[in-house]
Amino acid sequence: MSRQFLTYGISSMSYMVTNPETRGQDPFNLIFPKMTKCTLHTYGPSGTIQNHDGLCVLPINIMNEKIYLIVWFMFMTLGIFTLIHHLIASIIILTPELRKNLLSMYIKDSRMDLKRKLSRMLDMTSFGDWLMLYMIAKNLDQVTFSELMDWLKYPDYRWDLDDNDDENDFLDNLQYEKSA
Repeated sequence: MSRQFLTYGISSMSYMVTNPETRGQDPFNLIFPKMTKCTLHTYGPSGTIQNHDGLCVLPINIMNEKIYLIVWFMFMTLGIFTLIHHLIASIIILTPELRKNLLSMYIKDSRMDLKRKLSRMLDMTSFGDWLMLYMIAKNLDQVTFSELMDWLKYPDYRWDLDDNDDENDFLDNLQYEKSA
């Protein structure tokens, strides 16, 4: 009886589609039997307990087999969507360049300076900082998030200087030494 729910939907559907003359055992009856052997204990005429063997009908299993078939399809669909979601989330977590591109979509296209600033800032931060900015970006419109990025300053970094400026090179090297 163990692990029969995993294949319940597939075996039930293949049983229903198969020609009635060539069908095998009914998977519905294997998991949810409708008739079973019962032992009834009754009192006899002298007050002693008498055992009677008989067949008992389990009408609840008729309903259970249909409910579990629906639940099986719901769980399998949910499982597939969950697996796809986890794969996409893993790709995003493991690819820093994709994270930058994903977050830069929330900045106005005309503000290339903010996109550059965001890219440099994400180079100096960790995944947790990206996740926080991503959650903020999802809950703000493009204009407000662009203004937020314009206002946001990473400590000690001079955004107004060129990439190759000595001060920024020193801070970049300091950041890479901390992460190494």
